[in-house]
Amino acid sequence: MAMKKVAMGSYISQQMRQNVMKEAKFLKKLRNPNLIKIYLSFFEQSKHGCWYFCILMEHAEQGDLLHRLIAPAMQNKTKRFIPEDIIWKVCKEVCTGLAHLHRK
Repeated sequence: MAMKKVAMGSYISQQMRQNVMKEAKFLKKLRNPNLIKIYLSFFEQSKHGCWYFCILMEHAEQGDLLHRLIAPAMQNKTKRFIPEDIIWKVCKEVCTGLAHLHRK
């Protein structure tokens, strides 16, 4: 399991909290091999007064796209390129996950 914390600022209106929780509840119901599963979400306030929206989710063993594919390809030292077949595979998986979201 992994946890993501999103800083929301020092003030969150009740309406904003409801909207965020409503969307998180919706995302929690989704099941698709191209979407990370969400298990739990909640708000947390730091001792300095900043609010965070926390999401407990499935751990992506191979990491996210930025760290796995894009960042290494952009490093000038390695001059590594992403092979076209990998680009097409990633695009297909992203589009499949996005299409699932749109259908729901």
